[in-house]
Amino acid sequence: MTRAFVIARQRKGGKVRTVVNEVRRALQAASWKVDWVVVKRKRDLTRKTVRAVKKGCDVVVIVGGDGAVLQVAPSLAKTKVALGIIPTGTGNQLAGNLHIPPDAGDAARMIVSGRRRQIDLGRVSIEGGHTTSRWRAESGSTPT
Repeated sequence: MTRAFVIARQRKGGKVRTVVNEVRRALQAASWKVDWVVVKRKRDLTRKTVRAVKKGCDVVVIVGGDGAVLQVAPSLAKTKVALGIIPTGTGNQLAGNLHIPPDAGDAARMIVSGRRRQIDLGRVSIEGGHTTSRWRAESGSTPT
């Protein structure tokens, strides 16, 4: 049985719990075991994801935009845990480049289909007065 961890961040005026419930139901309909959480703080996305990976989840499903994906993706680097994206952000550049449908139910069914793709995850460190690091997750396409 596939074990999924669905995570999202509550935003002002957002209906994230409704989307999380829709995704949860779609995954459960495919006989997946689903744990889920909606957090208030951005840093909790990373903390809760690390905990889920340590507990042995197979897939982390982030409900959010590019910023939320970047909070979660580094925690999955060098693991066999898959990343599922339910695009609910403003730009959703990564989801768009991966041709993930904007409808939550359609995106969840795409995750259940099990098609995996590798994406690039890079880290840039800038040194100066103090060192800072930034992560990027990218999937681009080349013109045909």
